[in-house]
Amino acid sequence: MKTLSVKEASILLGVDSLDAFVISASQRLQKTIGPFAIPVDSGGKTSIARHLADLLLQDSEFFIYIKGWMIWPSSENFDLFDGYRRSIGEHRPLWEAQVHLLAPGEQPAFVSILGMALYFVWDVEVFDARGTTLLTFSHDEWMELRVDDAARATGIEQGLAGFQLKRLASGASLRK
Repeated sequence: MKTLSVKEASILLGVDSLDAFVISASQRLQKTIGPFAIPVDSGGKTSIARHLADLLLQDSEFFIYIKGWMIWPSSENFDLFDGYRRSIGEHRPLWEAQVHLLAPGEQPAFVSILGMALYFVWDVEVFDARGTTLLTFSHDEWMELRVDDAARATGIEQGLAGFQLKRLASGASLRK
């Protein structure tokens, strides 16, 4: 796993703005799955993070971009988050290095970073460098997935069916 600043991630992707990259992917990707309510229990959040890690990190690198925090401070534990990052060699605070790049085989790190972001009720975008897959997790406790092809959408949706997630707003996007 590599930990990057927003600027470093933008340079790596060859874009002027990481946020513009995410917005562009969101607008371009037509196959939407969700939005779904994120489970309230930590076991459900961990299971979803584990399922997504196994599904996504098969043959591509994925970015986990933590966009928002300090929205629900009572849910956060920076000692836990910073301690995990220090254990893997990252000593910069979150505000200096918000992006995590994970490669196939790094599923445990993916589960740890995404799991903590979900436990702490943070805003997170998960995407690949080609912009063919985008997962949005909101501090308002919903998630939405966007992909570029129907087969991948079907596979993801079938995999999530076992979690019995509550679909929100009749499938309409909650993205602002």
